[in-house]
Amino acid sequence: MTLALILSVVLAQGQDPPRLRVSPLPQTLVLDGRMREPVWTTADSAVLTEFEPELGTVPAERTVVKVLASADELVFGIRCDDPEPDKLTSFARARDADLSAEDHVRIVLDPFLNEQSGYVFAVNPNGARYDALISEQAQRLGGRENPDWDTIWEAATARSGEGWSVEIRIPVKGLLYKPGLAE
Repeated sequence: MTLALILSVVLAQGQDPPRLRVSPLPQTLVLDGRMREPVWTTADSAVLTEFEPELGTVPAERTVVKVLASADELVFGIRCDDPEPDKLTSFARARDADLSAEDHVRIVLDPFLNEQSGYVFAVNPNGARYDALISEQAQRLGGRENPDWDTIWEAATARSGEGWSVEIRIPVKGLLYKPGLAE
């Protein structure tokens, strides 16, 4: 199975989305933000580019994404390297707080492959979670996304001397997607 990560960066630049092979999700995965289970070592990965401060540039430090999946859920493992992890900017702790002025990871899923609708999941190093729905209705109301949309999902973060990491578990039943979607 292959999953296309449709990210805001990619859509804004008109580039092909990063593609990576999704690894099977073991039943025993512990969501602790550390990515220590053996499956993370062998999972395919994608290295991301920046969204801010300069769209599409290669960041000074790497951000690596890995994805595991079962029929019921997606699990993203993301490692954000930072040589000065004590200088991470991370204040928010509340659900759906604005994370734009903080260090955070942001996943945008486009399950209809139409670049008009989708789901946003973001997490900062403190574990504050933000989710939103991208829809035509939100765009008509003057925004690109609706943060009032909430679904059930989990995230766990961990800090280390090399930066921080997050594991994000998203149940598939909370997402609508194009019937017969092979990717």
